[in-house]
Amino acid sequence: MVEEFDATTYSVDSYSGVEITNQLSDAQGDVTYLTRSDWEGTFPTHDGEVSTQVSTWGNEINGEDGVSYTYTKVASDELLAQLESFDSGSPVDASAIEVDIVYGADNGLTLIDLRGLDYDDPLWDDLLDQLTADDYYNTIALSGYGVEAIESVDKPFTIDSDTAYGLLYGGTGKYYPNAMVLAQTWNQELALEYGTMIGNEALLGGCNGWYAPSMNIHRTPFSGRNGEYYSEDAFLSGAVASNAIYGAATKGVYAYIKHFAFNDQENHRGDRDGQYSIATWLNEQAAREIYLVPFEMCMKVGDVELKYIAQDEDGNLTNATTTIRAA
Repeated sequence: MVEEFDATTYSVDSYSGVEITNQLSDAQGDVTYLTRSDWEGTFPTHDGEVSTQVSTWGNEINGEDGVSYTYTKVASDELLAQLESFDSGSPVDASAIEVDIVYGADNGLTLIDLRGLDYDDPLWDDLLDQLTADDYYNTIALSGYGVEAIESVDKPFTIDSDTAYGLLYGGTGKYYPNAMVLAQTWNQELALEYGTMIGNEALLGGCNGWYAPSMNIHRTPFSGRNGEYYSEDAFLSGAVASNAIYGAATKGVYAYIKHFAFNDQENHRGDRDGQYSIATWLNEQAAREIYLVPFEMCMKVGDVELKYIAQDEDGNLTNATTTIRAA
């Protein structure tokens, strides 16, 4: 029994301490969502007009001919323009950013020099200053399924392998049962072992990054990626995925958790002409309680131990250990 309302415990993020506020209010659209605070006033009504398309979703009979038809609504010109644009939705005006970008600095650093340093160590800025404009382009624009070599900092080419059932390449070629089978075991230890095996295979085959796990939600039976996603349950998906990520990270493999987020369709995913945006119907509560939970659980799964060779000021090499976030 809750005797007193608690408005503070969950008002900040448990990991970062940042205050939790609405982030997706502008995505709610012109839809009235059902709320316990006004049950009768917000109870769902039909939105749109009866169409000529026969419904397969169990609508009531709404046609004069005794047939059930779907309700449709024409998208506004403003919405269509948003879907066809490249607008990120960021409130920051790019033209207002004042910063001196440094390219090609001679700071004498190589990538290996920074192994083991903290994420916010200032040497990372010095290293990035050594990159040229071409380095940035090659790293960002040409980095699918691997990250290009960067001569300016002696970074070698690295392999990123795809697929949620194993490593498509850069491993041994072994595939495992799909994500749904793993989720149906409810076995977190098995999920951890699966991730560890992915890491072991990467050590054998030369893979560095893993385009997985996939942890969107089984929103409908018809989503083209359901075979990669764990379940319709946010907590189960996050529990399995985070353990798989942790296991892979113990072997040095970094996971590209995907497909962030609300990925409920295979076309209009922003990856080709005329399909620049995705439109998923949900509100802030659904986003936080369902769709973003697995990603959040992965980001908070904890740290793994990283062993490396460190060099002191005298040039002596020693074994060293640090911790890094698993995701």
